[in-house]
Amino acid sequence: MGVHDFDLAAYLRRLPGARPTGLGTEWIVPCPICGGREHLYVNVERRCGHCFRCDWRTGLIALLATLEGRPHEEVAHRVGRLDAGAVGPDLEAIRGRVFALGARGADVPTGAPSIALPDAFVPLDRLHAPDVERHLAPFRAYVESRGISMDIIRRHGIGCALAGRYAARVIFPVHLEGHLVAFQ
Repeated sequence: MGVHDFDLAAYLRRLPGARPTGLGTEWIVPCPICGGREHLYVNVERRCGHCFRCDWRTGLIALLATLEGRPHEEVAHRVGRLDAGAVGPDLEAIRGRVFALGARGADVPTGAPSIALPDAFVPLDRLHAPDVERHLAPFRAYVESRGISMDIIRRHGIGCALAGRYAARVIFPVHLEGHLVAFQ
């Protein structure tokens, strides 16, 4: 089985918030780029999507990779080998196995360098000047709408970038044994 055998409609049926438009070949899907719930249209025959809010245009592999938060190569490899109607791994079952087995931290060499957060990084758990606060409200609302409480925001140091290369993005710092090793 190959990419052309992938049942995109079956995949979308299981995607939270996705629904057919009534035209048969198009679905409305929450946009993973801008967060718009009614703006990303996916055509299951042409295997492409277009968000009319942020103008994101995408093909099948990029769509699935972005929706799942996985690398394009991994999705292309998986989709290229799926049987018709299969929609990917059962994430809850995987999470259950990980917790049952226990997580083991990776080894970090002593003195491993920490990286820096973007220059325009602003933590979402602190109060700022009123002109900054008005810019942070949509970020806080978005993060909380995704089920991330203020306690989790505080504990993990989640913030956003208001300018620069990562402007208008929520930033999740990744720490490993006290070292900031990456951010998402």
